[in-house]
Amino acid sequence: MESRRAGGHGAAGACGARHAAHRGRADLRRHGVLRPDRSLRGRDRLRGAAEIQERRLHRPRRAGGPQGPSAPKARRARHRRRDRAGHRRLHPDRQGAGGRDHQRGQIADPGADHRAGPARCHPCRTRHRGGGGPTRRAAEAPEGHRHDLPAFRSRQGTGEGQLRVSLWAEGAAPGTPYWWEGAETPALTTDLPERADILVIGAGYTGLSAAIAAHDCGASVCVVDAEAPGRGASTRNGGMVGAHPRLGWDALAKSFGGEVADALFAEATPALDFVRDLIAREGIDCDFRQTGRVQLAWTRVHFEAQQRLAAHVRAKSDVKAEILDRAALAREIGTGRYFGGILFPEHGALHPRKYHDGLLAAVLRRGVPVLGGAEVTSLDRQGGGFTAQTAKGPIRAEKVILATNGYTTPLFRWHVARVFPLPSYLIATEPLPENLIGHLAPGRRMMVETRARHSYFRVSPDGTRILFGGRASMREVDMRTAARRLHATMTGIWPELAEVRVTHAWWGNTGFSFSHMPRVGEHAGLHYAMGFSGSGTVMAPWLGAKAAWRALGDPRGETAYAATALRRHVLHPFARPHFLKAADLWYRFAVDAAETRAGR
Repeated sequence: MESRRAGGHGAAGACGARHAAHRGRADLRRHGVLRPDRSLRGRDRLRGAAEIQERRLHRPRRAGGPQGPSAPKARRARHRRRDRAGHRRLHPDRQGAGGRDHQRGQIADPGADHRAGPARCHPCRTRHRGGGGPTRRAAEAPEGHRHDLPAFRSRQGTGEGQLRVSLWAEGAAPGTPYWWEGAETPALTTDLPERADILVIGAGYTGLSAAIAAHDCGASVCVVDAEAPGRGASTRNGGMVGAHPRLGWDALAKSFGGEVADALFAEATPALDFVRDLIAREGIDCDFRQTGRVQLAWTRVHFEAQQRLAAHVRAKSDVKAEILDRAALAREIGTGRYFGGILFPEHGALHPRKYHDGLLAAVLRRGVPVLGGAEVTSLDRQGGGFTAQTAKGPIRAEKVILATNGYTTPLFRWHVARVFPLPSYLIATEPLPENLIGHLAPGRRMMVETRARHSYFRVSPDGTRILFGGRASMREVDMRTAARRLHATMTGIWPELAEVRVTHAWWGNTGFSFSHMPRVGEHAGLHYAMGFSGSGTVMAPWLGAKAAWRALGDPRGETAYAATALRRHVLHPFARPHFLKAADLWYRFAVDAAETRAGR
């Protein structure tokens, strides 16, 4: 009876169809298309209709299910239409040579890597669920029919995280920082000295500033790094110069007390002045400009919090802060996406790699040995000093300063349990017309958002590109995946950049503390400055020098950042931050979604 039939073309009844479906599923499992839990891979259910056709698996797309006399006629008819469509897709060779069904069900290339999506009455209305894309759409179109392909085609192949075809510019360098263009590696020390007064572990901003401060106090210094100096966050960051505390006064007072909160705010201007003086004193050509920085309020609640923050900054420090409403913000950024912001006019911008190279040159001019590829593999405290075993031999030091931040190795277990590496990703666009840059960022400010994904962006030092960074993931992901996410976030702010391609994409580790504040201190005789939590351009050189002065007993080492804390957290009991996987999912699918709704 027709009401009992599971499919057309002489198919068996519902019972037979279900048995055939079970056999088909077994074949699909054997060929790796169907998981053991009986769910099909991919949202289109089949990995590739061409692949199934090649294996000649006679399976209806879905068995009709229970269709007794009491089932509604509409459901029975829908099941029959669906099963016939699935049969036509699996067996296009059984249709008429010139018929309408053959034209719709034709598979373009048995070797092509594409998925068969749900059948539609017209090829233009093909449903693209995760893998159809323009390739299949073009394959199904009748001869002479034209499709307007999207600016970014779906994906290449089936690999997860594959980059869209037109996202990369020609000659793009995924994985290489934009800042590394034209970099010249200076000649470093090859021989490790037998002893030094101060051994500095880490040759980034923190370690080099500590070396300068210690040497200028008359101490003998040696700097070692596991990699080439500057290969970490020092040459991978956004180059934004600002010094006000990362947290508001209320949050700081709750965590550390009102006196410490006042002192942290008061230390903002001296830290910024220290970096300016360091650049001028050492003659570092790093494209430093006092551009100002705008913190952009993603939601109305964020804007209200900014007004309180600006009041505290003006009252508790010498830092200038101006509230920008939407009308004023339009003069700084070409988008209406934000509710307002704070302008810090004294903040600035620099070229991170040139900044680091200038610090390194200043250390080498002082005759301080700097060795790359000299990872410290053991550190033993003996008497009043330390013996460090490195990849280039042993060295004896009276004092040791740990300046590794987000690249600290498990050898230093106390520190890695309190400061964890959090990756930050960046992309650089291809060169843009000057009038477009003027429209996107008329104020040429450094810009950072208040939302949790922490997007930050700026115009490149030569004024031709947009450099866009953010938390594409809280753990290491494929660079193509990160670039795609950042590009999507960027075009959500500036739709004008939807078809602009990317020339560089890279990432670096920020050293994050659970208090979101850096600390300079001492543990088991080992001095350290770390936990900058994204504020290292200014705070790393400032606190690196403080750590050196404190190690030598110099009164200039006094700082409010010795009163902050590096706390442990129940989610991070081991050296590796395993909790970041769950945190990444939480922020991407819960926090981001909530902030997106609140920002509308």
